Amino acid sequence: MRLRSLHIENFGKLSGTDMTFDRPMTVILRENGWGKSTLAAFIRIMFYGFSGGAKRSGLDNERRRFRPWNAGGAYGGSLTFEIDGHPYRIERIFGSREKEDLFQVFDEVTGKPTDVFTDRIGEEIFRIDAESFSRTVFTAQMDVSTSSTSVIHARIGDKSQTGGDMERYGEVKERLKKEQDRLTPDRKTGAISKTRERIAELDGILRGRRSAEDALKKLSGGIAECRRRKDEIDLQQKELAETASKMAESSDRMLLFQRYDDLLGAEKRAAQEAERLRKTFAGGIPANAALETMIREAGTLSGAEMTSFAEHLNEAETEEFNRLIRLFHAGIPEEQELDDLVEKSRRMEKMKHWVAEHRLTEEEEKRLAEGSAYFTAALPEEAEIRAAVGAWERLGKIRSEIESSEAARKALREELRRRSGSERRAAAETSNRIRRILGILIFAAGCAAVFLLTDAGASISRVGFGAAAALAGLMLIGLSFGGRKQQAEERESEEEFQELSDRVRTAREDAAKLEKTVRDFFYHCGMAYAPDRVSDDLYEIRSRAQDYRELLKQYKEFRNSGYEETIGDISAELTEYAQRHHMEIPEEGQWTETLVRMGKDAAEYRILSARNAGARKGREEIRERKARVEEYLRTLGIRPSEPYLNQLTDLRDRTRAYDRAESDFREARCAREVFEAEHEGIAKADRSAPVMSGGELGEKNARLEEEEERILAEKRRLESQAEALREELGRLDEAEEERIEETEKLEKLTRRYAVISKTAEYLEKAAERYSARFLDPVSRSFRKYYRLLTGEDGDTFRIDSSLCVRVSECGALREEACFSAGIRDMIGLCSRMAMTDAMYPGEKPFLIFDDPFVNLDDEKQERARKFLDAVSAEYQVIILTCHG
Repeated sequence: MRLRSLHIENFGKLSGTDMTFDRPMTVILRENGWGKSTLAAFIRIMFYGFSGGAKRSGLDNERRRFRPWNAGGAYGGSLTFEIDGHPYRIERIFGSREKEDLFQVFDEVTGKPTDVFTDRIGEEIFRIDAESFSRTVFTAQMDVSTSSTSVIHARIGDKSQTGGDMERYGEVKERLKKEQDRLTPDRKTGAISKTRERIAELDGILRGRRSAEDALKKLSGGIAECRRRKDEIDLQQKELAETASKMAESSDRMLLFQRYDDLLGAEKRAAQEAERLRKTFAGGIPANAALETMIREAGTLSGAEMTSFAEHLNEAETEEFNRLIRLFHAGIPEEQELDDLVEKSRRMEKMKHWVAEHRLTEEEEKRLAEGSAYFTAALPEEAEIRAAVGAWERLGKIRSEIESSEAARKALREELRRRSGSERRAAAETSNRIRRILGILIFAAGCAAVFLLTDAGASISRVGFGAAAALAGLMLIGLSFGGRKQQAEERESEEEFQELSDRVRTAREDAAKLEKTVRDFFYHCGMAYAPDRVSDDLYEIRSRAQDYRELLKQYKEFRNSGYEETIGDISAELTEYAQRHHMEIPEEGQWTETLVRMGKDAAEYRILSARNAGARKGREEIRERKARVEEYLRTLGIRPSEPYLNQLTDLRDRTRAYDRAESDFREARCAREVFEAEHEGIAKADRSAPVMSGGELGEKNARLEEEEERILAEKRRLESQAEALREELGRLDEAEEERIEETEKLEKLTRRYAVISKTAEYLEKAAERYSARFLDPVSRSFRKYYRLLTGEDGDTFRIDSSLCVRVSECGALREEACFSAGIRDMIGLCSRMAMTDAMYPGEKPFLIFDDPFVNLDDEKQERARKFLDAVSAEYQVIILTCHG
């Protein structure tokens, strides 16, 4: 592929620039500031279009950077190139936006537009993207160092079937990297790390499970022991009942005494038990209702403490809460008001963006003022301008036709003068008449001779002589008519002369009308009519009118939008709001971010404030409850100690035991009194010693009942504690299930992370194996060019599978950045050429070098010339420089 020529209409500081490239190496030697880099950029942009379109900076946004310095004329140009021996021409006209750009490719052979290429012509011809083009074929100023891309890798290995895969290698690698970052166990934000933290939390919760299970097992054993002892007492009571049944068979008297003694013993034991239990209450026996109230109060303390702990702010939250307190010391902003202001701020940003795009620049305002001054009389419509231009063009054509017609008239006039006047025409007519008569006579004589000689049987020679005489007569007759033909030609010339005269007269009338139209147009525009520069004036009027009309439309649209006033109102409202809330006034364009952040801070402040208040209220409530419980215990003569619930439940058990003992005592006394009433005088009756004392039997039975009651109380206490432990174990079971789920999730995430990591590793290895196939030719090509530049073999250079160049120095591989600017530039040039050789083994592209040897010393500069000579033997080279 070769460049043939280019034409720059307007591009940056270059205007009306034409250049041809008809040699293997074209050196463009110009002084600093001429526009060499602009010219190089023009060639690149003609193939690839502008870069940095989304950037606002004039240096980063090429469309703005290369906007013509000359305000008039089109922004763009054309470039002619040759590929596979066939010439094409690219034409690009750039607008203020990409959608306004005009692009067309012409076939130079036919001169017609062709659809062989699209506006992505650079990628279609070179088969690389713009970035790869700038790292190989195109060497920009002060950008000699280079590196490879996935597209370069794919292009170098284009002969394989994996070229398309290599083009997507970078994209796939980036996606795998993002997934690794999402799953990584090495950062807190990674899914694996988060899952491990949750499992650790659950392990901490489950750490008390074993002790809880052991305690439940111990309680279950205690409950089983209580059941066993209860069964033993039931058996002993059964034996006593059998003994009593046997004693019932003795005399009724002994039975009555025994029964009476039992009642006395039961009453005595009940009184003793009630007294014993009453003595355990140093501060008096508590009321059951009050005691139950205190038990419930103590029972809720644990839940309140857990709630208070959950609401309690940690150190980081406390620090954040203190910051928010200082931030909102003037009051918390209302959520709805903030939302309204955020919406207004976003609206203001959109309006600012619109204003920035539609506001006239200083240069455009200057052009608008110049247009207003230029069209002081009237601004002609486009139709009027087209009519004036058309009239002037037709006037030019008519004047050309008049000149041609005048020249033809002059030639005809000379021809008519050349021909003689009336005397010579009359003489010629007489001569022709004589010839005609003589010819007739000779023809008649010849014919008669032929007929007579034929009848007379004359010889053929004599007859032939007569025929010849007749033929000569015919020739004389023919010559006599030649004069008539000349007369006819003269008449036709006169008619043509008259027709030309009429045509000239009509054309002059039309020319006068057209000139009047053009003169009236200039008068209407308030401008002088100068025939020698009408074309230039009309072109200037059309250009200025079009530019002025567009600027005027943009100015009116901007002025009528009212956005600046609205922006001012919203900005004032936001500033007033910020001052009212003691906010720091943000930098220009940061209102939305500041307000959204303030909204988040306000929401966080409400949450932390509510939690802090809840924690404080919980602590107050806990202190109050503890105080009530402790005061209650002190009134009963009990020294408070946590856990209070154990003290209170023990007190409740003792109170219930005392109530039962009192009830038993009353029942025993009532039974004795009833028995004495039924058997009057039994208390004073004389009785002899029975065979077996009923009192002993009663005492033994009472001891068994007392032991049974004690066992049942112990069993109830153990069952209550076991039920609490079962509830706790139920919660631990839920935590255990969650831990199992989290563990399974961790295994899945770990497996996925391992698969992703291995995939990335294998992908990297595959890319390295793929790249290793062309490392050898690339390395050889690199050393070849390095030898041309330096005269050295370049054996110390190593190129890896990523096409990165390192230098072996002092026993270690050094990065390219460790060396001087000149060495780096030489490495960059050789790398570019090596990659270009590998990408284009067949038809070679042109190469553009924009002052690539600026950092080389004099010796290297001389070798650089030889380098260029060698390169230009295979490539078309275009080098732009300010050095000889």
